[in-house]
Amino acid sequence: ALRGSSVMFLKPGDQVSVADLNKGVIIQSGNDACIALADYVAGSQESFIGLMNGYAKKLGLTNTTFQTVHGLDAPGQFSTARDMALLGKALI
Repeated sequence: ALRGSSVMFLKPGDQVSVADLNKGVIIQSGNDACIALADYVAGSQESFIGLMNGYAKKLGLTNTTFQTVHGLDAPGQFSTARDMALLGKALI
């Protein structure tokens, strides 16, 4: 379902460092890198989404629900400018 989205061109079986995956996410906006990191960190995209939503709640993001690890549109996924500002503040 990543067809037409930005990727870092990972292929099945590629061995890539976490540092390179982070670069793929940050620099290339690589959705495939997001999936690889989610699988590495939490074992599955679904588990990682649970972690994302838990952390959003911890940060006080009261109008945000994540449904994907890469941020592409999905039913039930939403946020507000206020919540994204709070997330940005937490990143800094």
